[in-house]
Amino acid sequence: GNVSSSLFILAKGLPVGTFYGFKANGIDTNGKWVFEDQNGDGKIEENVDFTTIGNGLPKHLFSFTTNFTYGNYYLNLYFVGAAGLDVFNAKRLWYENTSNSPSNYFASILTFPNNELDDRLRFSSYYLEKGDYLRLDNVTFGYNFKNIKFFKLIGVYFTATNILNITGYSGLDPEVGSGTDDGLTPGWDKQSFYPRSSTYQLGINVNF
Repeated sequence: GNVSSSLFILAKGLPVGTFYGFKANGIDTNGKWVFEDQNGDGKIEENVDFTTIGNGLPKHLFSFTTNFTYGNYYLNLYFVGAAGLDVFNAKRLWYENTSNSPSNYFASILTFPNNELDDRLRFSSYYLEKGDYLRLDNVTFGYNFKNIKFFKLIGVYFTATNILNITGYSGLDPEVGSGTDDGLTPGWDKQSFYPRSSTYQLGINVNF
């Protein structure tokens, strides 16, 4: 049940956030791993057959804002996103492998792409997924009442954060940050990662 110790590599000439492990070619009919033999010696060995398999740092980060007004109404939309990153889905590694816990409660309630896997836990490209995303991070909709008796403006608004995340990542959220909080392990979706929450707020602005 022990998982191999490597997941990232820090080495000269390689960018920070480089994933390091077996390159997987799927699983065989017996539920066992099929890894690439990097040195061609006919054996699959940890470290010896490890190779760079991806990177958790985005190649592109972007954000943009759109503002709409119509009379006294206004609507503000704020988007953020990233492209060109990989995410290591450690939740899949732990919970879809029947050898880890054959009677695992999660396996009985969650649907994983390959429940037939029955081999020891291994860090590999099998659990790497594209982490590109576009998030609608904030929406604010409001109405301004102007020049009402003693007030220059009374504004009523509704704002919400983390509304929509468009991504192909199978986990809860591809924006996982650094798995060890040291900045050196980006894109590691650990079991302990808790996705960001959505918030909703009603408010009033008053100007005298």
